[in-house]
Amino acid sequence: MRPIYFISDAHLGSRAIAHGRTQERRLVRFLDDIKDKAGAVYILGDLFDFWYEYKLVVPKGYTRLLGKLSELTDLGVEVHFFTGNHDIWCYDYFERECGMVIHREPLTIELGDQTFFLAHGDGLGDPDPKFRFIRTIFRNRLCQHYVNTGEMPKSYGDFYRKMEILRERGEYDCFYEANEEDVQKGFPQAKEIVDTIAERVKDK
Repeated sequence: MRPIYFISDAHLGSRAIAHGRTQERRLVRFLDDIKDKAGAVYILGDLFDFWYEYKLVVPKGYTRLLGKLSELTDLGVEVHFFTGNHDIWCYDYFERECGMVIHREPLTIELGDQTFFLAHGDGLGDPDPKFRFIRTIFRNRLCQHYVNTGEMPKSYGDFYRKMEILRERGEYDCFYEANEEDVQKGFPQAKEIVDTIAERVKDK
C-alpha cells in the first residue's frame, strides 16, 4: 500500500502569517517530494484562510499550490479536499480544474487495516449556539446562492461584507459577544429568511 498523507489548517493567505508566499512554497515543496510515492492526500480543511468561489471567478493567488495539486491528480494521486470553516465556499472549481474530490461532510473510511473518521472538526461536539448560528448561515446553500447572484437581501449582503472586513482586521471575535438568549432568538428568524428565499427561488 502506498503512503497516505494528511494536511490541515495551512491557512494560506492569512494576514497573521508574515511570509505567506514562503509558506505556500514550503507546502508546494512538500507535495513535490511525495508526488511519486503518495497513494492519496487528504486535506482536512482550512487550506486557505479565506476562499469564496463565484460561478466564473475564484480568489487570486495560490497558483503554485493549485498547479502542484493538479499535477498530483494528473499522476493518479487521489487528492481529497474537506471544507473547513474558512474555505466552505467552494463549489466545483477544485473538482473541475484540479481533479480533487470535495467532501462537505465528515467521512468514515477504511485505509489499510485501520478505520479513520475524517473531518475538519468545526462544529463537532460544540454546543456553542452563537457558533452554530453563524455556521448555519454560512453553510446554507440558498444564502450562498444569493451572495453569488447579488439578489440576496441587503442585510445579508452587509453581513458578509462586514465579515470580510473583520477577517482582514483579525477581529472575528466581535461576533461572539452576543448573549445566548439573543442568538437563540435568531434561529427562527434565520429559518424564516431562508424559507422566504426558497419560495422566491422556486417561483423563478
